Amino acid sequence: EQIYLARGIPDPVQINNESAWEYYSGNSETWTPNLDDSLPLYTWLNRSGVATMTYLPILKKYIMCVTTPTYSPYSAREFDTYLLESDSMTGPFSLITYMSKFGPEAYFVNIPSKFVDSQVEKIGEEFYLKFFLSYSANYAMHSVTPNPPGS
Repeated sequence: EQIYLARGIPDPVQINNESAWEYYSGNSETWTPNLDDSLPLYTWLNRSGVATMTYLPILKKYIMCVTTPTYSPYSAREFDTYLLESDSMTGPFSLITYMSKFGPEAYFVNIPSKFVDSQVEKIGEEFYLKFFLSYSANYAMHSVTPNPPGS
């Protein structure tokens, strides 16, 4: 139901050291070492799950990808995926798109920054940015038709 943000020292020795982590606690200037004092970045009842975030320099935006069970709390069925955008890592966030039954069971959806085009393309009156959307899919739904094809 809620998505939280933590930051830590990028060191394999420290990854499991609780004192090496800080947690978002209200705005980009406020972090706390105490998990109990943390505040969510984003809340959507029964619609939050695994979240990833990528900064896209060409857009000057943070894009959050969220996967959530379509029929919450049943994680052995279809998943929905939605993308949010923000000027700041700490929000506020706006919905870009909501893809019902994407994969149809895509999870850990993310945008690898290495595979984002360096230019925005204009086709007619619309602007497009090409990138790869990476995800795992269908761990419990082996007999369904992939959506999109190849998932």
